[in-house]
Amino acid sequence: MAPAVESLPLSSLSDLELATRMARGDRGAFTTVMRRHNRLLFRTARAILRDDADAEDAVQDAYLKAYARIGTFAGDSRLSTWLVRIVVNEALGRLRQRKRDQTVVPFSPSRERPSESEEDMAPGRPEETPENMTLRAEMRKLLERSIDELPVDFRTVFILR
Repeated sequence: MAPAVESLPLSSLSDLELATRMARGDRGAFTTVMRRHNRLLFRTARAILRDDADAEDAVQDAYLKAYARIGTFAGDSRLSTWLVRIVVNEALGRLRQRKRDQTVVPFSPSRERPSESEEDMAPGRPEETPENMTLRAEMRKLLERSIDELPVDFRTVFILR
């Protein structure tokens, strides 16, 4: 006689069983899902955002969204696939927000003596000329625009690679 699913340790349950329990409000099942998939989800967010703190925030917000919408998980795909999609959407949304929030730092009109902020902005490497920095920034923008023009599936694969 097989033990009842309710009496098995949560770590031994399949993702589908855990999702079902989560939908019923079982927080222990949610904790198990988080422990099981956290590394994958963090790496995914980190690959897109290129910042550990932003990636942690994106994963945390994605977990909240997943918990709130677990009832919509149909089980047609793996739970990890569904969670990764939520994390990717959250990370891409943060990138779009980051682009909107970027501000231009004005240069000081006086060139006799650089201000403290200009010294802080000085290139880290001697070969980093303003021209090279501008070229690199333009190249990055061009690459980002090209990536943004890709179909969603291709763009996601490209970003995750």
